[in-house]
Amino acid sequence: MNELQMFKHRVREYRRQALRKAQNQRVHKGRRYCILGIHSIPSDRAFQFLHVEVSEDDPKRTDKLVMVQMAKDILTQSLAIDGYDPALSFAIRSSIQGEPPVFHWVGEFFQTYGIFQAKFAVFKTRETRSKLDDLLQTHDYSEDVWYDDYEDGRKENPEPERVPLPFAVRNVLAHPDHKSKVTYAQISRATEILAELVQTDKR
Repeated sequence: MNELQMFKHRVREYRRQALRKAQNQRVHKGRRYCILGIHSIPSDRAFQFLHVEVSEDDPKRTDKLVMVQMAKDILTQSLAIDGYDPALSFAIRSSIQGEPPVFHWVGEFFQTYGIFQAKFAVFKTRETRSKLDDLLQTHDYSEDVWYDDYEDGRKENPEPERVPLPFAVRNVLAHPDHKSKVTYAQISRATEILAELVQTDKR
């Protein structure tokens, strides 16, 4: 059996697992929700679970369900070799759902964050947060521009606080061991907020 034949054999096994597990997965409004999880979590490790949406009428539905099963093996193995990176789960979800690559969004976020700082000449942490606070309140933004459970990693026992979403996203992404976490949607929204502030505020 050559490598290609071995690969096809493994895919058939994944396909059987995927279809069997799909029977027990919830379907809501024509979409199936699958968890990008792992087989086991060491007691001393943290893991961020994400869900993937797969449309029931998607012609590639079964292939995407196969990827969900494959992802569990990859994520489990990454933990086993101490190579787990939360971005891996986001990248897999982006691939399955056809979203822009997560790494593109992270890069765009930091680029837009830098443009914001340059425009308003705020390069220190407190200055940037203060400027974001002022602008978001001045322009009367909706609730989704705030991060309500931010924990300051510099404090020993931080109390959750409300901070501007771009500020929270920047600090969490810049410090992988940060106590707070952010989602793909929050990274995207934080980038939009920064771009809007740069464009709309004439200073």
